[in-house]
Amino acid sequence: MNRYIFLLVTIFCLGTGVAKSQLPYKDILDFNATNGREPQYGKPTLSGDTLYGMTFYGGANAYGCVFSIDTDGNGYNDILDFNGPNGEYPGGSLLLLGNRLYGMTKNGGAHNDGVIFSINTNGTGYTDLFDFNGSNGSGPWGSLISIKNKLYGVTETGGVNAVGNIFSIDTNGYGYKDMHDFSASTGEYPFGSLSFSNGKLYGMTADNGAGSYPNGTIFSLDTNGNGFKTVFG
Repeated sequence: MNRYIFLLVTIFCLGTGVAKSQLPYKDILDFNATNGREPQYGKPTLSGDTLYGMTFYGGANAYGCVFSIDTDGNGYNDILDFNGPNGEYPGGSLLLLGNRLYGMTKNGGAHNDGVIFSINTNGTGYTDLFDFNGSNGSGPWGSLISIKNKLYGVTETGGVNAVGNIFSIDTNGYGYKDMHDFSASTGEYPFGSLSFSNGKLYGMTADNGAGSYPNGTIFSLDTNGNGFKTVFG
């Protein structure tokens, strides 16, 4: 499904017996590399009648792009092409706060370890909020979440032990904090996005952990960086 953005309209009529196969599917855009290629590990972000998203490859420089499109398939707009210094290979979903979109790239930036960025929904005002440098994290490949004017996320690699970390940062790009560095015992290579519930962040790692079968973990952490716990694994 990562080759298409789709709009599936479900019509339910009581007593008509409409089969699922009869529901109208509409392919609203085909990526062609020039306008983006291979959106990965995310979903479109909806605001009104407009969808916002990212492609991992493609665009003007083949490093991915940020785009918008109307929900009816009209008005496609490549609002940002990544070029290396401003990031390379964005993954995950965009976070919409007000009229600004927030996201991450896996590579590129000042140290080629990825960036956290923001941009206005009309494509103006790109800001490189933070450059990862390996020691503070590397290779973020997921989505940010927002809690009380702070952004939270994970990097897949980097950090003290080079196997990923959990971080927080203010929405203006200040106050970066490495909240937890993963290790073989707590899990390695966190991937994707965090969830938030009752004051705690939840996420998963792709490998290791202290359990009998070290093939990844589910973890929790307080939003202040305390109380790390392996929930499973």
